[in-house]
Amino acid sequence: MITAYHYVVHGATDVGGGILLNASSLWGKAGVNLFCLLTGYMLVKKEKITYSRLKTVEWQILFYTLLGLLVGFILGKHIGLGSLLYSIAPIITEHYWYMTAYVIVFLFSPYINLLINSLDGKQLGKLLLISYIAWCIIPFFTLREYTGMFWSQLIWFFVMYVTGAYIHIIPEKFSKRTYIYALWISNVLLILSVVVIAWLSNYCDILTNYITYFRWSNSPLIVIICISMMRIADMTSPRSVLWINYLASLVLGMYLFQENIFFQDLCWHDWFNNTMPSTLLSRLLHVLISVTCVCIIGGLIEIIRIRIFKIIRLS
Repeated sequence: MITAYHYVVHGATDVGGGILLNASSLWGKAGVNLFCLLTGYMLVKKEKITYSRLKTVEWQILFYTLLGLLVGFILGKHIGLGSLLYSIAPIITEHYWYMTAYVIVFLFSPYINLLINSLDGKQLGKLLLISYIAWCIIPFFTLREYTGMFWSQLIWFFVMYVTGAYIHIIPEKFSKRTYIYALWISNVLLILSVVVIAWLSNYCDILTNYITYFRWSNSPLIVIICISMMRIADMTSPRSVLWINYLASLVLGMYLFQENIFFQDLCWHDWFNNTMPSTLLSRLLHVLISVTCVCIIGGLIEIIRIRIFKIIRLS
């Protein structure tokens, strides 16, 4: 989901690159929302934060930023003061916006949890209702998704955190089937939004800027998709599958690889330039092969990193 989104937004072509290309990016922010929801879901019952977790994450991030800096130097990329600071202080310079937001939310989580756990279900529901009106409904319907009501990625992370906590502690009133229907309908409408707006843009040029408008984090359709997926997972009997758990442990490394300022250009401009395919079939194959290859490369680098860090700890 997130890698396909990066394929589009970091590639040479974003909106206007065809319906298939635009549709490929629709679920990227849904993937981000799910990570934020899971953070709230997993941390809401924790009264204290574990600083060793932050230390582990910081070293993991530094591995990728310093590796990217080294690769950039070897390839003769321009390395200015900004790029250097991005690489040696990735959290405070927001090299990865998500990781900076994660660290901030993680540090505040014990105090947010105190608030959440002090409220009953009705009060917590009202808090979320106000949050969604302020940072979902109003920005979306006033065509200011990224800026309306002082919306920001960090604010939205907090909203998703509280939502994930709500899903964890408040019993569900609707059936699992209801959420499955909601998930299917929302996904169909999300795809149709690209098709319909792309068609209408032939008659109204300004709509070209809104072809992927429904894909952003606080789009009502994306919110419904994410909450439905979380509720379905929460209502499904947990079953541990080793290979899925192993792949899940590599996901953060894949993200840190492909979002690094030096690896970004390599992935989406040098190796897998999305302006190359011309036919529908070749474009589809290009998306699938590019996304798969970037995930595999990122996964392999993460496996190597894990082994290196284990050797360092043992020594």
